[in-house]
Amino acid sequence: MDVMASDNRPTRPFKDRIDVVTNGLYIRNVFPYDSGTYTCKVTSQYRKRTDRVEIQLHVNAPPSEPFSVIADNPIITTRRGTPADLLCRHSPGFGPNPDVAWVFIKQDGSRELVYNNGQVIEKYRKRIQRFPWGLRINETSVKDNGIYKCMVSSQDGSHTDEAEITLNMRRSRH
Repeated sequence: MDVMASDNRPTRPFKDRIDVVTNGLYIRNVFPYDSGTYTCKVTSQYRKRTDRVEIQLHVNAPPSEPFSVIADNPIITTRRGTPADLLCRHSPGFGPNPDVAWVFIKQDGSRELVYNNGQVIEKYRKRIQRFPWGLRINETSVKDNGIYKCMVSSQDGSHTDEAEITLNMRRSRH
């Protein structure tokens, strides 16, 4: 379960797509993968009472794009040592368990497989973790600069799409 907001503040990785409004959330740029059940949980000031409400959201994909992959944040600029969330979502047309792979294209043009078949590649396991809609680089460094390509294919291999995320490291101020 992903937490979209806590204590009236948007949380990662949603903070660039949602606004907390009076009595709710406003989601900008909804996509078909946003469909699902959303739960609002409210606890009283002194934790004497908790209540929750569930809301169903159905987002229909345009007929012209039944198979699409979207990078929520295609350009990420961050400081060294901070986490970076690489978010890649796909439309429901790919089915329940599509094949997902991530490739890192380094600044020198070389490519390395980072994630495939539900697993982060051994070389990256200490630094990168998988979560439902993407990858998180726990502590970024200059060597992480480059393009991360998310590739999604349907189980039968008949449909494939991809999205790219560029990660730029800001120079540290001294």
